[in-house]
Amino acid sequence: MGSHNLQEILRDLEAPVEEKTINVTIDKNLENNIKKIFEIYKLQLEYEPDIIFAHDSTFEASLRDLSRVQITPNILTEFLLCLSVRYEPYNIKFFQNTDLRTGLFISALVQRAYDLNYNNFKLILLEPLDRLRYMLGCLKGKSHRRLKVSVTCSYFGNYFGGDAEYVDFNLRGSVGESCLAASESCSLHLFGNVSGGLGSNARNLNAYVSGRVSDLPMVHAATSVLKARQLPGDNDFAITIKQFLYAGSKIYKIKDDGSEELLISK
Repeated sequence: MGSHNLQEILRDLEAPVEEKTINVTIDKNLENNIKKIFEIYKLQLEYEPDIIFAHDSTFEASLRDLSRVQITPNILTEFLLCLSVRYEPYNIKFFQNTDLRTGLFISALVQRAYDLNYNNFKLILLEPLDRLRYMLGCLKGKSHRRLKVSVTCSYFGNYFGGDAEYVDFNLRGSVGESCLAASESCSLHLFGNVSGGLGSNARNLNAYVSGRVSDLPMVHAATSVLKARQLPGDNDFAITIKQFLYAGSKIYKIKDDGSEELLISK
């Protein structure tokens, strides 16, 4: 466990700025917004519903509370930087599932900024913000204005992008289980590896994976396409996964020369 807790976060943010030997311009609006976001974040860690079964309610609660805060890409970047310094994944003062609640809170921040007409987000998640569950889950873009986000992280946690709609994800780093599960009309361009359950129960998913895909991807995925350089090597993979694909879905293997081989079509 880290040496700081969320009470110290807020105290640090409220402490007067020390005088420096160089001139520093302080954006008071930015500083005040960061403080407000941390206050809302603390409340969300204490939110009562069991988010294993009510992750959408947790996301909506965060989004509702953030409606009184202006979120810009700059504010989002600064908050993630502050959070990476102070985040405690196993803070026993609060409810369990801090990693899941934090992932959904970051999703709500991006959604709020998108709703304020920002887009094309570029995020960097430093340790210990890797492995957050449901990171960027529940995001809702629009068919005529897709939400676009690029993220760099050493390892994205399970259920990344789950239940997202009309979102284009560009990721650098490996991803845990059930990435983009139950998503609708999303795209994924992943420079890394992905664990099992990719695209399960998705509809209209278009996924490209430059690395390895583990276990069974695209289970019960409809009208979706997966293209990957490394797929499970089991000889029965094509036979097995075809039983679980829904109509209109296809899986391609990308060869070393860049050409594509259709392995499965349903």
